[in-house]
Formats: sequence, structure tokens, C-alpha cells
Amino acid sequence: MNITSFNTLNVDYCSPPIPNKIDKIPLIKLLQTTESKQIQYQACYIVADFLITKCASLDDAQIVRNGYFTELIQIGAAQCADAHLQRSYTFFQGITANKIKINQTMYFSDVIKGQVNRDGDCTGETFRTDKYEWDNVLVQAKYKILLSEGMATANSRDNVIILPTGTRLRLSDGYGIDSHKGEIIWKHNQQENCDTNDYDTLYEGPATLITSIQSYNSTTEIQTILVESDKIAFALRKMGMDYACHIPVFRTEHPRLFILTDQANIHFFHTKPISTYNTDLMAYINTKFVYIQNILQASITSMYLVTKQCNLERSILLQKLSLASYSLPEFAYAMGEGPGYTALKSGEIVYLIKCKPVEVELDRSHKACFQELPIITQQQKLFMAPKTHTLQKYGTEIDCTFILPAGYFMEDEWISMSPQYNELDSGKTPQLLKPQTTWTWAYKSPQHLMNAGLYSSDMINALQKHLLFPQEVFAAQSNLARETMGYNTLDQGLKIRPYIDEQLISKLVEEKLNKMWGWFVGFGNFISLLLGVFVIWKIFMICLTHNQHVNLISNFGFSVKVLAGYVQA
Repeated sequence: MNITSFNTLNVDYCSPPIPNKIDKIPLIKLLQTTESKQIQYQACYIVADFLITKCASLDDAQIVRNGYFTELIQIGAAQCADAHLQRSYTFFQGITANKIKINQTMYFSDVIKGQVNRDGDCTGETFRTDKYEWDNVLVQAKYKILLSEGMATANSRDNVIILPTGTRLRLSDGYGIDSHKGEIIWKHNQQENCDTNDYDTLYEGPATLITSIQSYNSTTEIQTILVESDKIAFALRKMGMDYACHIPVFRTEHPRLFILTDQANIHFFHTKPISTYNTDLMAYINTKFVYIQNILQASITSMYLVTKQCNLERSILLQKLSLASYSLPEFAYAMGEGPGYTALKSGEIVYLIKCKPVEVELDRSHKACFQELPIITQQQKLFMAPKTHTLQKYGTEIDCTFILPAGYFMEDEWISMSPQYNELDSGKTPQLLKPQTTWTWAYKSPQHLMNAGLYSSDMINALQKHLLFPQEVFAAQSNLARETMGYNTLDQGLKIRPYIDEQLISKLVEEKLNKMWGWFVGFGNFISLLLGVFVIWKIFMICLTHNQHVNLISNFGFSVKVLAGYVQA
């Protein structure tokens, strides 16, 4: 026979939801990988205006063909760096420009070929350039030199450096040419300290670590870093371990954001101003969403618990009221949440009365068993009702048995009466009922909240390029104009092929051929016309002569003379 006993005095408490573990972290750093950074560049812009005149026999200057032109002098990366260091530059003719001021245009002029005195007497020399050569000429040069410095944006991911003028050069080259600033040099060292180049410190300060578990059966912990201040607010989840410059950090939902909590290496990354080129609009918006999502999770969970508790309390009250119709002692025990109460029903009203407690002791004189507990108080033998512990004069006698003994909970112990009072065995101790409701509700966090949005990352990058488009258009126009004027330019990937198709090229070739061979075609057409007229005239004369000879033969007959005249005609 299977027997199960239940405790009629109490019910065990519900299993509450797993509370979040909250820890305070005194100092963390939020790191962001740097894609763009500001680096210093140096520029050398040297332009020479050449005036070439010829020394005549009477020592007067004469204008020569192509005698005035402007040329950009390219000195190379090494000489440009030396010019910035020395603040001077020596031209290839031996002319030296000293005390050059940075970011200021300076002018120098001199005679570089030939000799001339104050009276105007000149002696010429031979002068050569890449395109022309002159003999016995006097060459005067006016130099314009500008040594400038500034900051440019370097993007290591795309291997490009963007100058303030909008010109884009290859970052790894360390040298390039800008149509406005001339030759550009910069330093790009791949082995620089990554604390100043590879990561930006977005936040440095205290934070809160929230550790949560979805259910009792789950062993996976969800750790969220929460920061709330008057200027900075974000919530990022730890996704796993990673390394930044050989230092352990935690990955987050955003691929560019990392959290450093190791106090031993917390000062390795220094806080520095963040370039506007490294600000990520998508990361800024999405971290706000994640922060709001974390706040909503806590608020909705609390709201759910309050609603659930209210509904449960209402059900319990209805159950307690239903007890009043069948058992007033049970109603009194339930409403009073323990012993010491009695109830009285009067119509549709139930009165709950609290009894005054008195001291009692067990009555061991009885040889029978009762439903109520025999007690003695103030020298009176009474019975104490189960659960409510109210005193009554009479008890309900029951059969005494060792198998199913009557039990009472006294002074935190279960005792039995059969009819002697003994402590209940451990095997007969009644079990405590416990609600079987499990914590099934869980806040569902939206996935891909950090990376996804109304616009994809590709669209955001396209928007950034669109914002930079007006600045780059001016640089592209300048580079195209510079190339069409014959200046040396660096190939920056400008493409004009989409605007020149095969039909346009064919039309240009035809127009060029027409310009080259048009006169010959016209002359040939005229000769062909004359030849055609001559042939027609000749055919007409042959036909006329033939008719004359036919008439002669018909009139005079055939003869040798007539045949000779026909052949001659």
C-alpha cells in the first residue's frame, strides 16, 4: 500500500525568477578600432617662370619662339624633407633660397643662363629643356616656392590618404603629387604603437556588470556592461574573448567595439581626441537601442511579475472565500495566514476574529486518541483544534494506530499521539506541498540590434562617400585639368572611359581623316568629272564619224581609201 502524507499547515513558496547578479567595476575602457587617423604631411610647391631672349649682334635682346613658359619643379621626397628641415633649398643652377617660412609663399629671381650687365650687354648660352633647345640665349627665371605643412586623413583599411584639398593618394607610398600643394611627403610606419594608432578610447570610467541566466536549467551566463552617466550611456554584451595589441579584451555585438576590464593593462591604451572620420553613426544609434533594450528588459520583467502576482492573489482570495461556505476553521486559518483566528458566518458576511493567545501544556492523562490535541491550561482540560489552535471543551475521538498516527506540529517538531506522545519518524514526516509552476517567461532580446538597422552598413558607407563627394569633385577636376595641360600627375584611378564610347571614337577618327585627306578627295572628284566629260565627248565623236563613213560607203561604195579613212577616224 502506497501512503503519502501532506502538511496541512503550510505550502512551500514559489521558485522566484533568477535574479540578476550586479557587480560594480571600478574602471573599464571601451575601445574602438581606428580606420582613419590624422597624420602630418609636408608639401613642397616650387614653380619657375622662364623668360628666354636671344642676344643679337648688337647686344640687344630679341624674342624667341616658345620663350616664355612655366614649369613645376619636382625635387623628390628626400630633397623636400631636407628643405623642410633646413628651411632652405638650392636650385640646380646653384641658386639658394634661405630662411623659407612654412606656409608662406616666397619669390626668388635670377639669370640662370648667359650673362647680362646693367648696361644691357648680354652674352648668350645654350639652354635645353625636355621639349626645346635654344642657342645663344639669355634665360631669366622667377621662382615661386611654398613649403607647407598640415594634417591629412589616413585610412589604413583602404590604404589611402586624403589631403585637405580632396586629393587621394596611396598611403603606403609615402610620396605623391597634389595639383594645389605640389609634392607631398608623409610618414607611414606599419609598426607604430597600436595604442595610439589602432584603437580609440571612447569611454574610461566605472561600469556595472549585469550577469543573468535565462532559466534554472541553463548554465549559460549573459554578461552585459552597463554605463549610465550624464554624458555617456550604453549597454554592450560580452560576446567572447579577443586580443587588442596582445592584451585580452571582450568582444561586443559591434565588430569595432571592445571592452577592456583587465586592471593590470587598463592604462595601456591612452585617451586621445577622436577624429570625426572615426565616428560611426550606426554604432552610435545602435548602442542607444541596446541600452534602451536593456532598460526595457528590466522594466517589462518587473511589470510582468507585478501583474502575475496580482492575478495570483486574486485567485487565492477567491479560493479563501469559497472555504467560508464549507469550513469556517479553514477559512480563518487561510485568511489569518496562520493559527490564532476563528471565523463566524452571518448571512453573506464572514467575520474573522483574532483570538488571545494563552500558555498551554500537553495533557498526557488520556488513554485514547483525538483529532484535537489534548492540553491543560489554567487547570482546565481542553482540546486544541488543528491548524487554528483554538481551544474547545470536547474532542473528536479517533482510532489509535501506529501506521497512520495523528500528528501535530509543536515547537518546530512533529509529534504523534498513539496514545502516547512521541516524535514522528523521519519516514512519516509529512511532505510540504510546493507549487509546480516554472519560470517560463523570458524577455526576448531582438537579434542583430547592434549591426542591423533601417539602413545597412553598405548604405551608410555609401552615404559617407556621398557626403565627401563635393570635396572630391573639385580635386578630380583639378587633376583632369592638370593632365590636359601637360603636367605630370599621379594615377589616382580617375576613369573617363564611361563617357567615351566606340561611336564617339569612330566619329573623331573620321573627322580627323576628313581634315587630312579632304583636299585630295575633292581634287580626285574634279579630275574624275573631267575624265567623264572627255569620255562622253569621245564616244559622241566616234558615233558621228561612224555615221559619216557609213554614208560615204553607201554613196560611193567600199574602197581602200574609204577603209583607211575609217580606221584613221
